[in-house]
Amino acid sequence: MGWAVLCLMFCLASISSTTVPYGEDFKIPLPADASDVEFRHSSDHSVSVVFRINKGTLSSTPPGYQGRVSVQGGFLVVKAVTPGDEGNYTVWDKEQNVYIVLNLCGTEYSKSTNLSLADNLTLPLHSSASVEVLFAAA
Repeated sequence: MGWAVLCLMFCLASISSTTVPYGEDFKIPLPADASDVEFRHSSDHSVSVVFRINKGTLSSTPPGYQGRVSVQGGFLVVKAVTPGDEGNYTVWDKEQNVYIVLNLCGTEYSKSTNLSLADNLTLPLHSSASVEVLFAAA
């Protein structure tokens, strides 16, 4: 019976999709009485990670997320999104009601710039995907 109630609560929440370029921050809105944010990766829904929230602060950070996840101004912030952050984030309140479900989709970073001779260019690499750098004489 507990599973049916959980499924019903989860199914009634709408799922919003958000696209964030790799390397940028992802902000998840939190209700004032948020208790948990559960993350399930897009390629493996059987494994979940839970971020515990107590009185508006992060009280438990799972391994691998220290320094990358924080609570700021009513949001759970995941810093420098990577492909490993893609999936569903479910926010629960203290009564274990689903507040919101967000699906995060990452996109490759793209930037175009003009450089003068001897200028430096730094490229953020947040993916295992190949990198293509094109140079054209001006």
